[in-house]
Amino acid sequence: MTVTDFGAGRRDDALGDALQAISHGTAAAAGRAAQLFPPYAAGERREALRRLAVAAASALAVIVGTSLANLVALHATGNINAVAAGRLYRSATLPPARLNSLIVTERIRTIVNLRGGEGSDWYEAERALAAQHRLDFVSFHLSATSVPDERLLDGIVFVLKNAPKPILIHCKSGSDRTGLLAAIYEYAFEGESAGAAAGQLSFDYGHFPWLGSRTIAMDEAFAAYVARHRAGDAAAVDGK
Repeated sequence: MTVTDFGAGRRDDALGDALQAISHGTAAAAGRAAQLFPPYAAGERREALRRLAVAAASALAVIVGTSLANLVALHATGNINAVAAGRLYRSATLPPARLNSLIVTERIRTIVNLRGGEGSDWYEAERALAAQHRLDFVSFHLSATSVPDERLLDGIVFVLKNAPKPILIHCKSGSDRTGLLAAIYEYAFEGESAGAAAGQLSFDYGHFPWLGSRTIAMDEAFAAYVARHRAGDAAAVDGK
């Protein structure tokens, strides 16, 4: 084995040559990267941002347009839907002719009004139509923007359980208060899970609890009812 001693001066020269080679190699690599991935010019960046903004605005317009179309369709049709066919139906407040048609078609036997309104023209017309068909007519005053009192809610649920069926429940638009009671009915009497029943409180029916909307109170009321229902079931099991 041969050991070569370059000496101090030669070692310094060799080290300098090595560092210079590394420096040159790094610069060459950076140059190659710049060729492969050229930076955007200022104008190109602005154009890319403009296109992104246009795409976002277009997507938002589609969402808003679809939402508005959905609301218009719900209003035009009276937001009539079957919660449990032959047992429970939901709707907005309907004009007399449309309500009469629904009563006859679905053989409604009970109307549950959730918006109060005693003395108003629509209320008196609805009550008269119920009397004409010899239906049970029950009225409650429920707010769409605050969690209802437990006793009031339990009273409505008692009616939904025991009144002659099919039942029609409605509020003004058929979205929030009606959605709450439809969700409770599915959960308490149709065997649906809480998650599935909560679908009755959805934008499909016009319920909009976002962006600070106070109608989120209906979602809170449903969650509170489910929690109370589960607590009652647990207490019943413990008592056995």
